[in-house]
Amino acid sequence: MANEEKKDQQQQKSERKHIHLTMEEPIQFSSSNLTESLYMDSVEMSELISDVMHQTFADFFGAKIVVNPQYREPICTLYFAEENGSNAGYHAIDRIISKNSAAEDRIKFVNRMSTTGHHQNLFKLTEDGQDLLGDIIPNYARNQNNHKVNWEKITREEAYVDSSIYGMNNSIPLLGVVVDLNKVVRIMYGASEQIIDPDNGNVVDTVNYQYKVNVGNPINPANTGNGNTIANRWQLFVVRLNMNIANGIAAKYGMNAGNNLGISRWQ
Repeated sequence: MANEEKKDQQQQKSERKHIHLTMEEPIQFSSSNLTESLYMDSVEMSELISDVMHQTFADFFGAKIVVNPQYREPICTLYFAEENGSNAGYHAIDRIISKNSAAEDRIKFVNRMSTTGHHQNLFKLTEDGQDLLGDIIPNYARNQNNHKVNWEKITREEAYVDSSIYGMNNSIPLLGVVVDLNKVVRIMYGASEQIIDPDNGNVVDTVNYQYKVNVGNPINPANTGNGNTIANRWQLFVVRLNMNIANGIAAKYGMNAGNNLGISRWQ
């Protein structure tokens, strides 16, 4: 008799349906549009920056983004050359006055770069270059007391070697300037946007934006003998923050102390 009761209990237990916690009508997910994001790689971003800077500077040569694998921070450098075949726009660099001819200075520059790797102090930034580039320099290059820029911290002369189809190397002296990639992106995509009333064309609001470029994984990386990772391309995620919404959220939640356990109590 006891065995039959045990079998009945086991059968009832096996026939019981497992219940799940569900919602008859899910709560609508209401996004505040606090952030927007887009994806590209470091080479695509460099090409985009080059297109923009070429419209501003007559002597712009190119842009390059490298990533320090240890810190995962993108480092963006803008390069300028004395001769680039363009006369439109501002000139960012000028040749430092020398007793030698331009050809002699160029030969000495290339020879010194190839033997020592040190720059020759061939170029200097113009006043226009300092004004325009001053808007996008890293914060560490500007003195917080007098707001003057230490250009030596973020400028470096390099030799660009272009191998021709004839096997001859053409070395081009360049002046590189390190800039803040987040500031460059903010200028390219816009620091603010006006909201227009479609009925009357009036400006009803102005939305302010901040940007942050985050580094993802390397693309087709190679491992060196000492365990480091090198790559010519890196994933980049550009995040745009709506400051109007962010300030509203801060005003709503920023000063709320809450209870000691952080429990939202049902009432």
